[in-house]
Amino acid sequence: MKAYNDWFLMMRIGVTSWDSICKDWDCLSDIKPQDLARVMDVVQRLLDTPVKERFPEKKYRLRWIDSKVQEGPATYLGRTGSGDSIYWSTFSVIGAETFTEPELEQLKKDNPRLALAIDTMKEEVMTDEN
Repeated sequence: MKAYNDWFLMMRIGVTSWDSICKDWDCLSDIKPQDLARVMDVVQRLLDTPVKERFPEKKYRLRWIDSKVQEGPATYLGRTGSGDSIYWSTFSVIGAETFTEPELEQLKKDNPRLALAIDTMKEEVMTDEN
């Protein structure tokens, strides 16, 4: 049985510069312009995206545990109101507030008595990217 390789670009392991690649022109002979354009598009998108945005921070919700409700949809804590009238309320997944790790740490600093509860309620928000 013949081995089949479907490589876009295959080079020797010891290649460390463009000059080394040019010495072995055979590795560049099967490249189609469309394939090279796709690679260059990916490289350009990486160059255009700031490093902080390439790997977004994990997001968390604070899961509210209600002992009266054994089944049903999960509820999460979130802040509502505005100005001096901000208070905590529960929400379904839709409308639930998300927090980054630094935001949760700040909540713990602002509310030291709730720090353990915040750690207990913390639940990672799973997205397609995760």
